[in-house]
Amino acid sequence: MKRFLKVLCAVKMTHAAARQKLRGVYRYVAEGHDWDIRLIREEHGLTGKTIRQAAADTDGFLISIPSATEALSALSRVRAPVAAIECDHPFLARRKHPTVLLGTDNAAIGRMAATYFHSLGRFGSFAFIHDASRSYWSEDRRKGFFSALKGDRAVEFAGTAQGLRSFERWLAHAPHPIAAFCAWDTTAIDVLTRVRHVGLSVPEQVSVMGVDDDECLCDTANPPLTSIRVNREQQGYDAAAMLGRMMEGPCRIKTRQILCKPLRIVERKSTRSLTPARFLVDRALLFIASHACEGITPNSVALELGVSRRLLDLRFRDLHAGTIQDNIT
Repeated sequence: MKRFLKVLCAVKMTHAAARQKLRGVYRYVAEGHDWDIRLIREEHGLTGKTIRQAAADTDGFLISIPSATEALSALSRVRAPVAAIECDHPFLARRKHPTVLLGTDNAAIGRMAATYFHSLGRFGSFAFIHDASRSYWSEDRRKGFFSALKGDRAVEFAGTAQGLRSFERWLAHAPHPIAAFCAWDTTAIDVLTRVRHVGLSVPEQVSVMGVDDDECLCDTANPPLTSIRVNREQQGYDAAAMLGRMMEGPCRIKTRQILCKPLRIVERKSTRSLTPARFLVDRALLFIASHACEGITPNSVALELGVSRRLLDLRFRDLHAGTIQDNIT
């Protein structure tokens, strides 16, 4: 009888980023890897006791709940390999057994947002709004954003109720138009509400962008929210692949250099009305989604749309949509 590797996978499923990571994990498993996955979806299900009980018959752990400190402490004493996403915790750093730590290039996310806003034209003011707990990743995104603004006027606000009230007061006297970059989509939804409270228009007077491209939030926001999609699915896939390598045989993988990159900006009406270029790129993405497994090439996509390959490449680059080949892949 074939033996399945037992893997405990803990991913908090309340956010789009987590669901994207899990999709990447299962994509790896679907490639023919025999894993028996025990899935934990909430923080309360991942405790030190959970880890200790699972240690005896678990071949590997894939963890992406950084706030479960008791469980991370217990993992520091487990011999089985561990792949941890966004859990750069001292407990794991001290592990003497096979470990891989995967993070995110949050500064690159901030730089991408600044570059995009600059591409829209001249703004009178820039603002960054943190998440409610001002997490380390929020601060790194702010640093990347401010560093790429090249001296433009910029302020930051906490994502708490008090911080958002301060932001609302600032909107009244800040030079318009305003570019507001938010640490993630949840904060951006709150920012859109605050902008409406003071009677300003989006995107004409205030342009708003989030991070994670949570389609449930972004598509139903008023107006629909522009957001940076991070390559979370690939992050989940990479974590699973490296855990698979560690479970296959003796190895001592330990690195913190695997950084998840921002993938592209998904443009919606919170930053500007859709342009003809946007419609062209959207048509290309729709065709790719329907035919990507049929051996299509960038040239065949351009031929289908009746435009030159060079023009289509330019439109993808203008809208920070990645390359045509990247989207096909």
